[in-house]
Amino acid sequence: MRTHQTPFQRYPLRFLLCCVLCFYILTLYPYNFRQNNNAVFSVGLSLTSPGTGYTTHPHEALAQLYQFTILLHLSPETDDLGRTGRIFSSAKDFYSQNFAISQVRNTLTIQLFSRDSRHYNEVTIPDVFRTKDPLWIAITFTGDILRCYVNGVKKSERKTGPMALTQWDAADPLVVGTDPNGLLQWEGILHTVAILDRSCTETELQRPVLIFKKYSSIIHYEFDQGRTLYVRSSGTDADSLYVPALYQPYSKVTLFDTFHFLGKQRLSVRDIAANILFFLPVGFFSTLFFGRGVNTKAAIITLSVIMGMSLSVSAEVLQIFLPSRYSSMIDVLSNTMGTAFGAIAGLIHSNKGMHDDQRRNVEDRS
Repeated sequence: MRTHQTPFQRYPLRFLLCCVLCFYILTLYPYNFRQNNNAVFSVGLSLTSPGTGYTTHPHEALAQLYQFTILLHLSPETDDLGRTGRIFSSAKDFYSQNFAISQVRNTLTIQLFSRDSRHYNEVTIPDVFRTKDPLWIAITFTGDILRCYVNGVKKSERKTGPMALTQWDAADPLVVGTDPNGLLQWEGILHTVAILDRSCTETELQRPVLIFKKYSSIIHYEFDQGRTLYVRSSGTDADSLYVPALYQPYSKVTLFDTFHFLGKQRLSVRDIAANILFFLPVGFFSTLFFGRGVNTKAAIITLSVIMGMSLSVSAEVLQIFLPSRYSSMIDVLSNTMGTAFGAIAGLIHSNKGMHDDQRRNVEDRS
């Protein structure tokens, strides 16, 4: 009996191992299981990717605000105009936050969450980050009006009405440089971060340095003077901002956090499609390999799917220990789906090869 086998059928294990090796190389890049925190004290706190800092304890005083002023003194890094970075926030993760101040390209974005509202009060101010010159950014809330100033000049005013800022989550830490999960890296230099429990006037904000001599602040971090892992606040709620030597986000996104974020985040169809396509060869070659020792089609597909799922779960678990990566159950599900499609394609390929062999043998006997 004459059999004709393709290279895929002849050496399925070799091709399968190549797929597994390529998968681990791509998913574990840049292999930085121990990564220095690129939050470095120079003339201020210089932040590049990956770099962050956060308070070790929540600020209880933030849950007692009726009006406030948030002051930021910073020097942005504007080389990458496509970057979206989180400068300063009070949050547990990207979806649960009291406030967030971000740079989106050249635009300053401010989000304030009020628990008596179903949406964020968001303010966007374009063309703020055009140069690397130092900026004083002030966000004030009078009790019903939200204003934003840049270098003492009023850029935005919105009448929001009373907001239940007294219901802010007191357990949310303060985070600089990224969001709490270590995503949305901002690059630049922070000089001063402060929060006051009063609304400053436009005249006062023209000389913001004098505000600290006139009024006490809730928190006040001067990064130009910090050189240790803990930057002490000179405000009334004097908690330290922790700047670890090794990069470690405040909270890592793990596999099971995915279900917590479902309904809050928009799934990326492109990422899901890429994961499915990436695992098609794994399912294809797994089927050809298991088909040598297993007779039933159901068992072959089951073993192939288990193989692909195990491979995906192992990589996602390893990504938990990579500070610059995060794992997702959506990736596991889409990878498993791609394995299943590839296994079906492998069975079709095997059956076609078997039918071709039977046809050739009939022709030979004839």
